[in-house]
Amino acid sequence: MFNKNMIQVVKTAMELELKNICTYKGYAGADLLKLSFKRNSELSRMREWLKNNKFDHVVKLNDCVEIICIFEQTEDEEIYELKD
Repeated sequence: MFNKNMIQVVKTAMELELKNICTYKGYAGADLLKLSFKRNSELSRMREWLKNNKFDHVVKLNDCVEIICIFEQTEDEEIYELKD
C-alpha cells in the first residue's frame, strides 16, 4: 500500500506534533493517508509543505485537525467498482 510519495509525506509529518496516522484504500483503488494533528499550526505547516511539493490533499476541520492525502490509483484486480 505504501509508495515512495506516501513514505516521504509520513517522514515529513513525523517531524511535527502528530496525534494519529491512518492509511486507507479508497473505493477506486487510491491510497489515502489521514494525518491528525494536535494543533492547527502544525496542520498549516504540513499543508504548506504538501502544496509546495504538489501533493493532492483535503483539509478537514472538525473536532480533529486532519489532512487527507490522496495518492495515485493502483491497478489491483481485487478492487471492484460499486454498483449503482
